[in-house]
Amino acid sequence: MKRSRLIVRQLEAFVLVAELSSFTETAERIALTTSAVSALIGKLELSIGAQLFERSTRRVSLTEAGRAFLPSARGVLHSLRDAELAAANLSIHPTNG
Repeated sequence: MKRSRLIVRQLEAFVLVAELSSFTETAERIALTTSAVSALIGKLELSIGAQLFERSTRRVSLTEAGRAFLPSARGVLHSLRDAELAAANLSIHPTNG
């Protein structure tokens, strides 16, 4: 379970960095340090075997691999949220099976 939470956190950080084009703004948004966000992205890149961002001191942009990965990462996060909502809805309105 702990590993799956880490993966979700990595995907959330990846999508947010991609959308904001900023490690700093992402860190502020999710209440982490910039180095923690960078570490999450680094671990994600290591686990999938591809560099997802081109980084410079002034700019962050998606690599080709990052652009290919982004729709799937968003899809996983949306599916997870849908599953959480479905489970929450069932706990509020249980069916009489």
